[in-house]
Amino acid sequence: MLGPYKIRIHSKRLNQGDLFRFAYSMRVMNKKALESIENPLEYGRLAPIGTGPYKMVSIDKTKGVLVERFDGYRNDPTVYARAPVKRVQGIPMPDRQSQQAQLLTGGLDLIRNVQQDYAAELAKLPNLAVTASPSAFMLYVTLDAAGRSQNKVFKDERVRNAFVMAIDRTSLVKNIIPAGDKAVMPDGICFKTMLACEITKKPYAYNPTEAKKLLADAGYANGVDVTLYAHEPLAYIATAIAGEVRKVGFRASVEAMPLGLYVKKRGDGDLTSFVGAYPTGVGPDTSGMLSLFFGQDRDYWQNQMISNAWTKGESELDLAKRTALYTPALNLINEQAYIVPISEMPMVWAHSKDVKILPNPLSTSDPKLGDYAWADYKPKDHN
Repeated sequence: MLGPYKIRIHSKRLNQGDLFRFAYSMRVMNKKALESIENPLEYGRLAPIGTGPYKMVSIDKTKGVLVERFDGYRNDPTVYARAPVKRVQGIPMPDRQSQQAQLLTGGLDLIRNVQQDYAAELAKLPNLAVTASPSAFMLYVTLDAAGRSQNKVFKDERVRNAFVMAIDRTSLVKNIIPAGDKAVMPDGICFKTMLACEITKKPYAYNPTEAKKLLADAGYANGVDVTLYAHEPLAYIATAIAGEVRKVGFRASVEAMPLGLYVKKRGDGDLTSFVGAYPTGVGPDTSGMLSLFFGQDRDYWQNQMISNAWTKGESELDLAKRTALYTPALNLINEQAYIVPISEMPMVWAHSKDVKILPNPLSTSDPKLGDYAWADYKPKDHN
């Protein structure tokens, strides 16, 4: 500790992402407030002290969170920190039908992550609008190539290839993904906007005829049973993907589950295939995606070459050299059909026409309180 506002950090090795983490994701807690509560995990609820443009008014597990603009904080619209709305209430309401009903009756001003069919209907109403914005959320399917789960079918590379070739990504994104016309379809497990993301081997193209042949060559001419697990909000997408792969011989069933159960099953090695989404925008470098998929109990492929590339790249500060380390690993993921990159999932807001959605200047995947305002808001206003 070098002073009240300065610290020195010692590290055993270089890590190219440290400066970003310190600047963006490192949390600062009030020492006195933290010491005043018995359980540090209750800090945010019992001692809600922050340094941002909003201050906490109240927090309740059932009623939600109410915040109010802190007028002592600068509100320069040229920087990220902004508070365009004086008071904002966030209400816990996991049921989508309840969210939409409240929006229709004026109980809510805006909701997000609206499914495509609902978004199209809501957009027709005179008092509502639908706004889509980039999210950098990557939608993907994982395949258990290591054989950790009871069903070992995806240990066979031909079966994995067949699964990839059975999915018409273009049609899926256009017809199923909310705001799919704005969604980016990546060439692998990173977006081109990320650092050190250079892929020269694209995923296998849609080819249902070849997919059927590969399944037959693998000994599954009469089809094969697989379960496609999905985090509950993505169940409808998993159902669409299951419909695609059934056409070539995968007798795919869908099992949706809450995030907590998924994390447990993933760690226990129970997942044969899984539909998930991850906010790549929370970190600018491709190393974060390699860490996500090939770190700890999340690794369903166990390829040492990929793990080594990730480890070496983490310590390489030169971007060109780090890219050169990652590219062979990213290509191999596609060649081996370990992971099926589907597309970006744009953030879709349904909202009253009294509200407008503002661009997030810091993060495309981490919505903030300053990302929406009243329709007549001007940067220097305090509405």
